Amino acid sequence: ISDVHLGCTRYQLAESPKDFFFAWHDVITKYAIAEKVDFVLIGGDFFHKKNVDPQGMNHAVLGLNLLKENGIPAVAIEGNHDQHSNESDHSWLRSLASWGLLKLLEPKSDERGNIKYKPWDDDEREGAFIDIGRARIFGSHWYGASANVAIPALTKALRDNQREGAFHILLLHTDVEGHQ
Repeated sequence: ISDVHLGCTRYQLAESPKDFFFAWHDVITKYAIAEKVDFVLIGGDFFHKKNVDPQGMNHAVLGLNLLKENGIPAVAIEGNHDQHSNESDHSWLRSLASWGLLKLLEPKSDERGNIKYKPWDDDEREGAFIDIGRARIFGSHWYGASANVAIPALTKALRDNQREGAFHILLLHTDVEGHQ
């Protein structure tokens, strides 16, 4: 799933945040839990704003707890709406990861701008890729207008971190050029 946008208020309607929550809840109950999936991928914009309102956080925690109680890991990346504010290098998704409610995949870059992937560490609750069953899932950042430059670097980093016999998945939150 992507673009859950918890906490979104559309058209100045007070019921909007509930509508987004009900859509999130339906996905969890009807498609994840009922279908007994191996994991849920969240491809960015989990929240609608960087400054998450309490109701939006409650909706997030409720859904993520449902997944956790059913043994379904949630794996996420940050979208442009999820990134940390200018005052901090910590986002709400990082908090959810530190609380053990999801696995936030964040690659690092070296001094030359090469993307570096390290495996998910359950103790540290951080990493850039995770193996679940036969899948190796890679995270990425939101690159905005620089996505076309980042994609070749991502491709190289993925090649360097392949797992024999695995199905590789890259989570990438981006626009398709020329489309909104």
